[in-house]
Amino acid sequence: MNVPPRQSSRATSGGAKSLQTDLFYPDLRRLPGTSELALLFNRLNEKHFDNKLPPAQVSWSTRLRIAGNCRPDSREIRLSVSYHIHFPEEVEHTLLHEMLHLIYPTHDAAFKRAAEKLGVSINCREYPGVHPRSRFVYICPGCRTVYHRQKRGNISCGKCSGNGYDPRFKLVLQKSPPRTPRVRPTS
Repeated sequence: MNVPPRQSSRATSGGAKSLQTDLFYPDLRRLPGTSELALLFNRLNEKHFDNKLPPAQVSWSTRLRIAGNCRPDSREIRLSVSYHIHFPEEVEHTLLHEMLHLIYPTHDAAFKRAAEKLGVSINCREYPGVHPRSRFVYICPGCRTVYHRQKRGNISCGKCSGNGYDPRFKLVLQKSPPRTPRVRPTS
């Protein structure tokens, strides 16, 4: 879903979709519109990549819970409305991070070197709702990295373990879901 520009279409055409977006995201006016995101993409492309990145479609997502997402194959970048309502000052930072994914699809060593050179972080900040569906929270005993997972299991830290499972860096469960009693239907 594309979020309308700052001046909502409701003001000009009475669009119901814009009214609904304004009701659920009243702070949306603090965020740049999609046309402003396109201009920001072009400015960052010129400044940091010498206009060598291919054009990409940049849009807002109301479903995304992490800061942003990039699909290099279709050259789509989506930024999270809910994340950037909490951190509107990070729009440029997130867009630059996602632009790097057009070159480096994963967070491999080359991506991390390029991110460090540009001063871009790898992970987004936590905020209420960042991991709404994670049932388990694990922490690495070595580097203290926090991992949110939907499934429980024997896993080790990806940063400390390198390739494959390493029992020295087995993640420690910090939070498990509350037990809810099963309710059996009465007949």
